[in-house]
Amino acid sequence: MKHLRHILIGILLLLTSCIENSIPYPVVTLQILGVEGEGFTCAPEDINTQERIVTLHLDEQTDISNVKIDKISVTENARSSKPLSGTFDLRTPLYITLSFYQDYEWTIVADQQIERYFEVESQIGAAEIDVDQLTAKAYVPEGTDLSDLKVTRLKLGPADITTMTPPIDELTSFESVRYVYVTYHGFEEKWSLYVEVTDTKIRFTQVDAWSGVIWAYAEGNSAAELGFRYRKTGEETWIEVDKEQINISGGAFDTCITGLTPETQYEVVAYSGSDETEVASVTTEAAPQLPNGGFEEWETIDKVVYPYLADGIFGTPATRAPASATLLRPTRLRTCVPAHRASMPHSSHRNSQVWSVSPNWQPEISLREYSTASATSRTASSASDNPSKPVLRLCTAGSNTTREC
Repeated sequence: MKHLRHILIGILLLLTSCIENSIPYPVVTLQILGVEGEGFTCAPEDINTQERIVTLHLDEQTDISNVKIDKISVTENARSSKPLSGTFDLRTPLYITLSFYQDYEWTIVADQQIERYFEVESQIGAAEIDVDQLTAKAYVPEGTDLSDLKVTRLKLGPADITTMTPPIDELTSFESVRYVYVTYHGFEEKWSLYVEVTDTKIRFTQVDAWSGVIWAYAEGNSAAELGFRYRKTGEETWIEVDKEQINISGGAFDTCITGLTPETQYEVVAYSGSDETEVASVTTEAAPQLPNGGFEEWETIDKVVYPYLADGIFGTPATRAPASATLLRPTRLRTCVPAHRASMPHSSHRNSQVWSVSPNWQPEISLREYSTASATSRTASSASDNPSKPVLRLCTAGSNTTREC
């Protein structure tokens, strides 16, 4: 009997060991929510949740090999394969695995923009600077004496903390390559400086026409007067572009010509002293009109005024805002910075007073409230807390984002 009991217990243990737990673990998405520290910025838009990449934008003077991170915020209960604070060398990406029920691989990368320039007397255009090869090349007109050439500006490392050997006043002869040793954050770089002769006196590098503006880029002699003129095709009088609207860096210069008529042909010339480019002919684009773009129609729901209608963002009339409701009057946000700014040949751009529509344009509206209500931003929750104050919800076309003013 005793043996039989032992056999039954063994069979029972065997059966229980064969029971499979088929209940799956819940899926909990683990994310890096934010990164705080010194010498960098990390905004919400710098966190790519699709690719799981976080980009830190380092200040120019931050040591990329010694970045101090005070806190990496992650999803609650997530375990990290790396410390969530400390000092990190971000010359290479920082890989972090967040774990709970599942593992999620995240990457933190650093982006650091250091302004560098190399300018000499009577330079033509902007210098060509290759950070990877540590070379800088400037161009001067034919007939320039390379044995006695003054460097007017030279910056090859972060401002205020970089030393260069030899100093700028000892760099006078460029008949052959000149070497400069650049030191910052304990690192030393050997830069090669070249000056070459060119037969170019003035030339356009790019001319772009939008609906209401023309962007013009040119290269000329830095020692000469640089500028632009334009006119409508067929007119005799040229219009001089205001000097304050021209950005100059060495012999490179650019401008944004504003206040133009859509679907109109214009002529543009750039000049350097008495030398001029050939006439560049461009035609401005049409200015697409958004239906209800002036917020002629409104929808009011529970004292909340919407600048769109019940059947869509821009549609046929539904419910007009009552006279007792508080309205927010739209004002146009005007700028003259192109969407393709990063691809422009020069990095120096200046905000102006107009805006235009590109093929991939999305509405950007500045809204000003004309009422006794607070002009500060309010969230949806604050609107429910105080229902007497209407809130404007702006949903831009083609976007899932909602802004509240």
